[in-house]
Amino acid sequence: MWRSCMRFVLILSVITMGTNAAMAAPRLPSIRSISPTAVVAGSRSFTLKVSGWNFNGSDTVTWNGAKLATTLVSSMQAYAVVPASAVANAGTATVAIWDSRTGRFSNWVTFTVNQPTSTVAVSISVSPTSPALTTGASQQFAATVSGTTNTAVTWSATGGTISSTGLYTAPSTAGTYTVKAVSAADPAKSASASVSVSAPATVSVSVAPTSTATTTSGTAQFSATVSGTTNTAVTWSATAGTVSSTGLYTAPSTAGTYTVKATSAADTTKTASASVTVNAPITVGISIAPTSATVNTGGTQQFSATVSGTTNTAVTWSATGGTISSTGLYTAPSTAGTYTVKATSAADTTKTASASVTVNAPVTVGISVAPTSATINTGGTQQFTATVSGTTNTAVTWSASGGTISSTGLYTAPSTAGTYTVKAVSAADPTKSASATAIVTAPVSVSVTPNNTTTTTSGTVQFTAAVTGSTNTAVTWSVASGGGTVSTSGLYTAPSTAGTASVVATSVADPRSSALANVTINAPVTVLLSASPTSVSFGSVLVGASGSQAVTLSNTGNSAVTVSSASFTGSGFGVTGLTFPFTLAAAASQNASLTFAPSGSGTASGSVSFVSNATNSPATVALSGSGTAPVQHTAMLNWQASGSNATGFNVYRSTTGGGSYTRVNGTTNTSPGFADSTVQSGQTYYYVVTQLDSTGMESGYSNQVSAVIPTP
Repeated sequence: MWRSCMRFVLILSVITMGTNAAMAAPRLPSIRSISPTAVVAGSRSFTLKVSGWNFNGSDTVTWNGAKLATTLVSSMQAYAVVPASAVANAGTATVAIWDSRTGRFSNWVTFTVNQPTSTVAVSISVSPTSPALTTGASQQFAATVSGTTNTAVTWSATGGTISSTGLYTAPSTAGTYTVKAVSAADPAKSASASVSVSAPATVSVSVAPTSTATTTSGTAQFSATVSGTTNTAVTWSATAGTVSSTGLYTAPSTAGTYTVKATSAADTTKTASASVTVNAPITVGISIAPTSATVNTGGTQQFSATVSGTTNTAVTWSATGGTISSTGLYTAPSTAGTYTVKATSAADTTKTASASVTVNAPVTVGISVAPTSATINTGGTQQFTATVSGTTNTAVTWSASGGTISSTGLYTAPSTAGTYTVKAVSAADPTKSASATAIVTAPVSVSVTPNNTTTTTSGTVQFTAAVTGSTNTAVTWSVASGGGTVSTSGLYTAPSTAGTASVVATSVADPRSSALANVTINAPVTVLLSASPTSVSFGSVLVGASGSQAVTLSNTGNSAVTVSSASFTGSGFGVTGLTFPFTLAAAASQNASLTFAPSGSGTASGSVSFVSNATNSPATVALSGSGTAPVQHTAMLNWQASGSNATGFNVYRSTTGGGSYTRVNGTTNTSPGFADSTVQSGQTYYYVVTQLDSTGMESGYSNQVSAVIPTP
């Protein structure tokens, strides 16, 4: 329908539950100023600042009537983006605010697009264009700007730093970087240079060999390798001794450890060193072992000689009494006394070593072993001791007919039972010996059944023990760890706390033999489900509406619970947020919503029972609520006609402020008033009115008024 631009003032009021609300017409926006007010034709897109009064959140800035992208900052300021196409050509444009509330424009403001003046294009160049630097080095750049009197530039670099005067400092990392100069007169004009930054060459020195040994006044040849420079010359020095320019080292006359150093001639901060161990000249040395010995008359003693400082280790043996072979086997004379055995170096006969030999008249050697008899399990051990008399040499040699025995007399039984002999032979008189009997028996073995088992707290487990290797099969029972008790018959009673325990059976025949069984003690399985809260009141709910309350189902046991269904008593109750069946892990919970949708007025009560496999199933929640009939409301509208030629009025309504309106009066009202009885409780409505003249022409919308409908 075409609507005229006839203006009139409507005064509307809304009467809700006995209250009238008067509404004033909105004020149009007004522009005070714009910025900028002019640009040169061909300019880029720019942001226009608009200042004024009465700007509304849905207002839009227009350019020659076309809407621009607008950002409203406040009721007094807005920004709009003017595209480059709008200022491509010289001329003028009109700027206004489109008021979405009234569908009208504000006052107009003129914007000027000026004809561009003729200019000379700005150009810029940078020198040098591609220098090469080492890390941390610097390079001066220069920029040449033409086509403008403003020759200033702004410098930047992709790596390193550059001053405002163009002095570039390379970064610490090698790479290729760009230095850029941007014209201050025309930032669109720039020039660049490429900088190659490399790590500086490092001089290094190494010496070979890095360590050596020589004798006093001896020599050693060293060589130096220099890298990172073409100058490979070095200067040699030593902490003691001398070293030639070619690296030939001559040791000092004093033994010790010294350092030879090569210093780079190209970079004297770079050196390398070698260690020289200078030893005194080797002297022939000789020693004899043993250095003293005691033998009986006519007895023998083997001697050995060690020669050092020469590759000729041969010696000549001699003795002041008795005889000695070329291999050092000494035979005592028949007369008791003290004699000397001497070894003389064949390489240096001035070097000798001697040993003292005490020759005693023979005595009768006696020997005994303890214990004389022992019983041992196969693989077991027994310590034997030997007592030697009649000589100062109490050493013995041990042997056994079965099993093994160490030089200290520790006997280890064989794996086969039997009777074996342990023997000790005197080292002083090998014809003298003593023996002991070792009775080796199979070991006693114990086993427990079951050896690993599980029970609950305070539960019981019956254990049995089997004993082999002995006719005495009795065992003693004990709890090694974890708590609980065990009877003499092997009946174990677990403690009241979950955990692990160990039960031990020990052989009575051989307390060294035992067996252990492990018990895992678990807490009893509990399957429990609870609902919280246990009582829910929905209060008053309108008939035809629905209320909801939260409920939480929790697994308070130590095993998973499966919830299969929910059953209700009472009318209008339900549940949402659950899909049956579902499973809750131990200590887990599930939230849901209980609903109440009364079908009529009055109180209602009932319950919901959540059915599960829990031992306390079902988990029940008491339910209550009341239904309330809805109250009918009417919105009363009154207005004042504009002028005297009004023949009728139409009433329009919307649920959104300033939104799309729908006519609500079935027939045109002839008087300035209307009662809207189709409103719903708790809703807000927005109304406008139009006026018809005698020709049937309909005016624009009046100002908008709102009506808030109470609940219920």
